[in-house]
Amino acid sequence: MMMPERDSASVRMENYGRELQDQIEAMQVEFNNKLNVYQQRHAEWSASILEMRQRELQELQVRIQEFQQTAQEDFQRMQQVLLRPVIDRANNAIEAVGKREGFIYIFDISSGSIPFFNTEHSVDVLPLVRQELNIPASARPAGR
Repeated sequence: MMMPERDSASVRMENYGRELQDQIEAMQVEFNNKLNVYQQRHAEWSASILEMRQRELQELQVRIQEFQQTAQEDFQRMQQVLLRPVIDRANNAIEAVGKREGFIYIFDISSGSIPFFNTEHSVDVLPLVRQELNIPASARPAGR
């Protein structure tokens, strides 16, 4: 969370997310406009025009749903691509600290996946990893 590369990755993800959201909103506006026209004029249309307009609305709704699904998958892929180097760099620093300091295990207690550890026999390696990554002790996670 404190690594500068994460901030730039977060900004890129936010921008990409906004682009996707803008596209979804534009498609929704198109759908709403066509729906309004349909609701206002359906009584004056012939059966064939009415059927065509209904099909058009249904197809547009399906496209919106498909795009939302694809956009979500694309965003998750982008997130993985952008964060992978940050995670790899952090893991490499943790590994370097572990080897240098002779640790057997290093647990990430921020994930909450440790059912028990004895604090008297534990060492918080965050300061050592920060040092390895050249992150000052005063640095705080983005957004905090």
